Amino acid sequence: MRDNKLFFTAITVLLFYCGCASVKLVPTPPVTTLPVTAIKSGTLLKSAYLVKKNIDPAAGESAVIEFEPVVKCSADIDIIDDFGRVVKTLKNNETVSASLQNAVWDGKDSTGQAVPGGVYFYIIRLRTSGGRIYTYNPYNETQGLNFTLTTCWYDAEKQQIRYKLPRAAMVKIRVGLQDGGPLLSTPLDWIPQTSGEHILKWDGKDSSGNIELAGHPKRALVLFAYALADNSIIVKGGDGSSDNGGKLLSADLALDRNIHSRHDPRFCQ
Repeated sequence: MRDNKLFFTAITVLLFYCGCASVKLVPTPPVTTLPVTAIKSGTLLKSAYLVKKNIDPAAGESAVIEFEPVVKCSADIDIIDDFGRVVKTLKNNETVSASLQNAVWDGKDSTGQAVPGGVYFYIIRLRTSGGRIYTYNPYNETQGLNFTLTTCWYDAEKQQIRYKLPRAAMVKIRVGLQDGGPLLSTPLDWIPQTSGEHILKWDGKDSSGNIELAGHPKRALVLFAYALADNSIIVKGGDGSSDNGGKLLSADLALDRNIHSRHDPRFCQ
């Protein structure tokens, strides 16, 4: 397994209350990334695409993976968690033709139990009768990529933090005071979110509810985010406690374990 240190984006947004909030962004340089459907030429796979990035199994939603082999071959498709454990096998040595195919995951593990809310990944492996093998797993290339936020502000009147993500990401938002002051509130703590516009309700107070931060002249709002891999699936909510002891994938298929959501990024090595 290749050692791939995840890069991290920390975007500092300074908000000054004056009836309407004004915004100052301090972004990192943008990084161009491959779209989900971009597959290296010469492989057995023409395209791979997740029809819907986030699903709510409790509402009957499922993840639909569409893929198109370039030749007739056998296919394996596994859903894995961020430890590289197989949660569910969707296809096992199934013969597929050189046409658009799909695999559906209902958000349950191999025992039929709903998985806990969080981030999961799909991996496609194709094999021909002539012995050619191709694995689609862009985790190491796309997980943790830097990106910039172009829209982020605090609406004091509606008590809303509004921001726009250019791609799916794990997000953490903290509020504190400028000039080395303490961090006093964490309105969002490492939650996976899809690309697009988001609105987060925040009452303008610290975590104890006793200190009013909304009108503080040195209020600082800090948003941390890192990109989720192209083959990620966001599963909403759920109190599932699934732990079926799924097998670990071989080293070349398993995921890197350096997940920023498990530690403070300031101490990331």
